[in-house]
Amino acid sequence: MMYFIGQIYRSPNWALVYLDGTFLIFLKNLPAFSTAIQNHRIDFKKGYEPPRTDLKGAWRAEEDKRIAHSLFAMQEYELAAREFKAAYQADCNNHCEPLGQTQTSPSAIILRYPISLKLQRTKSYGGQEATEDK
Repeated sequence: MMYFIGQIYRSPNWALVYLDGTFLIFLKNLPAFSTAIQNHRIDFKKGYEPPRTDLKGAWRAEEDKRIAHSLFAMQEYELAAREFKAAYQADCNNHCEPLGQTQTSPSAIILRYPISLKLQRTKSYGGQEATEDK
């Protein structure tokens, strides 16, 4: 699924108009959708702040992690790292060590996840795994 998200995001035939922890909405670049695309297209270069709900703790962390995974699939690494950090902070609820210290919690491992995946991406081709080192 992440590979698909990245492909459609980079395609000039589609425009991302909505993103949260559950949904991504792309519209096909057709004249019928031009007004909606013009009004709602998400341009990460102009800044982006995902819609926030009043979720707290583990629920907030899960929402932030899902957004981070989508951003990572779109190769928006800095924004993904920001969302992973927000997930960590929501999950910790002030009882974890500060970021940057050695951690073995799942949240800390997830924080390192985008960096390792940026260096090595795995794609699935007909059930076989092929790895690209970047």
